[in-house]
Amino acid sequence: MNGLHRQAGRRRRGVAVVYVACLLCLVAASGIAWRAWRRAHRGVEAVRRDATEVQLGVNVDLGQVDAEELDRALRDVAALGFRWVRQRFPWSAIEPQPGVYRWERWDALVEGVERHGLGMIAVLDGPPEWSVRGDPVPLPCVPPWREDAYARFVSAFARRYGEVIDHYQVWDEPNLSRSWGGGHAAPCAYSVLLQAAYPAIHAADPTAWVLGGGLAPTQAPGPDNLNDLTYLRQLYASGGGPYFDILAIKSYGFWSGPDDRRVEPDVLNYSRAVATRELMRARGDATKPVWAVEWGWNVLPAEWPGERPPWGRDVLAVQRPRILGAVARALAEWPWLKAMCWAEYQPDVPASDPRWGFALRDIDGSPTPLYEVLRATQDTQRVLSYWPRPGTMRWVGASLLLLVAGVGWVIGWRRCAETCGDVLRGLWEQWIALPPSYPLLALLGTAVLYALTPWPEWVLIELGIAALLLYPHPRWALLGAVFGIPFFYGAKPVGTLRLVPAETLLLLALVVHGVRWSREKGWRLAFSGWSPLDGVWVLWVAWGALSPANAPDPPLAWREWRLCLLGPALLYFLLRAGRGRAQTSPDQGQSSVSTPMSEPLLAWMLSGVVVALVGMGQWLAGALLPSGAGLVPAGSVGRVTGVYYSPNHVALYLGRILPLALTLALWGGLERRWRSWVWGAAALLGVVLYLTYSRGAWLLAVPVALAVMGWSYRRRFRWSMAAGALLALACLIGGVFYGRGEALSDLLDEVRLPVWQSTIEMIADHPWRGVGLDGFRFVYPHYMRTEAWGEPLLYHPHNLWLDAAVRLGLPGLGAFVALVVYSVREIARSRGVRSPLQRAVAVGLLAGFLAALAHGLVDSGYFLPDLAWSLALVTGAGQAYAHVSGVGA
Repeated sequence: MNGLHRQAGRRRRGVAVVYVACLLCLVAASGIAWRAWRRAHRGVEAVRRDATEVQLGVNVDLGQVDAEELDRALRDVAALGFRWVRQRFPWSAIEPQPGVYRWERWDALVEGVERHGLGMIAVLDGPPEWSVRGDPVPLPCVPPWREDAYARFVSAFARRYGEVIDHYQVWDEPNLSRSWGGGHAAPCAYSVLLQAAYPAIHAADPTAWVLGGGLAPTQAPGPDNLNDLTYLRQLYASGGGPYFDILAIKSYGFWSGPDDRRVEPDVLNYSRAVATRELMRARGDATKPVWAVEWGWNVLPAEWPGERPPWGRDVLAVQRPRILGAVARALAEWPWLKAMCWAEYQPDVPASDPRWGFALRDIDGSPTPLYEVLRATQDTQRVLSYWPRPGTMRWVGASLLLLVAGVGWVIGWRRCAETCGDVLRGLWEQWIALPPSYPLLALLGTAVLYALTPWPEWVLIELGIAALLLYPHPRWALLGAVFGIPFFYGAKPVGTLRLVPAETLLLLALVVHGVRWSREKGWRLAFSGWSPLDGVWVLWVAWGALSPANAPDPPLAWREWRLCLLGPALLYFLLRAGRGRAQTSPDQGQSSVSTPMSEPLLAWMLSGVVVALVGMGQWLAGALLPSGAGLVPAGSVGRVTGVYYSPNHVALYLGRILPLALTLALWGGLERRWRSWVWGAAALLGVVLYLTYSRGAWLLAVPVALAVMGWSYRRRFRWSMAAGALLALACLIGGVFYGRGEALSDLLDEVRLPVWQSTIEMIADHPWRGVGLDGFRFVYPHYMRTEAWGEPLLYHPHNLWLDAAVRLGLPGLGAFVALVVYSVREIARSRGVRSPLQRAVAVGLLAGFLAALAHGLVDSGYFLPDLAWSLALVTGAGQAYAHVSGVGA
């Protein structure tokens, strides 16, 4: 009988496991189907319309042709069925001298367009030499040309041709350096140009439509050439949105067809128009039309001897269905796209130029193979046959399958519930009884899957599995979150969010601890009363939550609020709630490297060691390779960047950790083997901190840290204090760092006075709410001084107090001051613990905290995720130590 029962039990367990596995597969299948459906319908707007609502046009270059050739070309364009021609009118050719206009040949062109019943889009760019500002180089928000002169030109143009032309494009491809005077393609400067031209055109021609944008699709990160989506986002943030009536885009297909539905910032394809539309909707510009002023696929022979086309190329047999499918997709899915102008009719460029791959007529005027393809676009029914509407059968099928599974679950619930419950309880008991190495390996495997999996539904399943693995070992999630603090650049896209590693692990830690506390204490956390610092953290997060409402870019502001305010606060309160477990070792006289609260600090120090190892490897590779790859040149030396993009960022992070390693090595009461390891870590941190060649670290942070350590251990540290003072004096007399020039002259050059002056003006103009989180980069160029031109792209004012005030206003500065003051108070109180180890930790935390404040006088001090989380960690750990053994009670 026992054998039969065991056999039946195994059968029931097998059925339950298979059922649960099938249910998970169905969930994943439905998620995949939903994602495919969403991808297929992204950008599709269910608005019925006639085919005539998408008007086709072509780009022409007819400014140099004679009257006979002009008439032939315009007659041919009209015969092809095009409604629009897009023509460039170079400012330099029309106004060669200030106030001297030459309209003759342009009059004939405009008259010919009117005579053939065509509409015209006039592109107004090509500045004359006299309009260039000259030296000094214009600031980021100042166009390279005088915007008042440009406004007078477009006003004169609109007055002369306003009865024929109603559509005026202000500049073309301003996100490329070559189209922007060879300088930085700053969106705020283009916004200034739009703000000058828009009222001038409308005053001269009340029926005018102003086209803005005409951005070149590119993946470039800036500052010379800038990603068109990033450029448009910053253009809105700079206040340029109200100064154009139509957004001009360039919808080239590049290397794929219109069925390529990827919509990503770094993917160049026909669907990139959808990303532009989504950005406009997010900015409240959903009612504004979009015109594709250039689009197409390039057709060049395989033996093409000229330049390589940057848009990709293929044979006509491949490009023809792509072209027809693109028009059909616009007709079927994009009611917001009102016009499409083919890239070229007959370009006025050399024969080797790859733009001939778009031409409808070749150099001798003969029709190209594309001529008949574009003629076919006028046959609506024929074109629509190339584009089936996105289907929903897979989505419906997956939904029905999931519904059947749910019904089956409900019907069989009574039979399976007890069996599944017994099976799961048995498996759980066996799982938690395993040695820690097994769940740790399983957790690492889940982390690898999480990093590699692109599908949101599987990511959620993996996070659920990770939570189950972490439940018996909740401290692992907290330690992982602390260790992951510096690696925030490795964000994981989950839906519309990008979760950094520390954030993901912190959320898992909160879930696991929350469940455990609810079971143990009925949701009563381990708080022993609220402290003033708790209230300051709540106030800090709450005030920051008001910032995105007036920020130049609300999505970026919410991201900074999440990473730099909410995340650190959650880490602080998690440490705060668990401080009851932070007790001293049973035998305080024993030499131990770990107490319950020391574990996060050790994980933090280990993360600094990893950052330092990356920096050391970078320096060794740079020293061995002739190019010095990976190092930032400064004078005759190369500065390490570690896991960051800036040497100063490495110094800001390691400068917080080095004092902790030093105090542990000097006075931690550690065993010999632990002391050796800690000394090695301190030496590595110090060497890499030196290799950053950060003057702020070595002339401000390190001396302050040594002073705090000396004050805390006065008798034992007096010689170290004297050595530190002599070292600082030697640096000032002989040169700050080898290879970076003389001390006093270079140090004065490093002072951020112009930036600080501009920031103070920004605060004076926005005293109560500030410019918003992550808004400094958008607003600063408007206040930038000429002497600060050497650093035109700044994300912060290089002073932590000014940074808090300019982002969150004077009330935000007050909250930040309170946060710092109460944090220093709690950390200073924590030095009263009796354990040598814990006292060394407390002194190291205080020294690192004050060193960070000193370094923050000339650099960022808080509004970077790793710096904000480090402050929360130090504050939470310091308060926990302050309550150990009755200190501060």
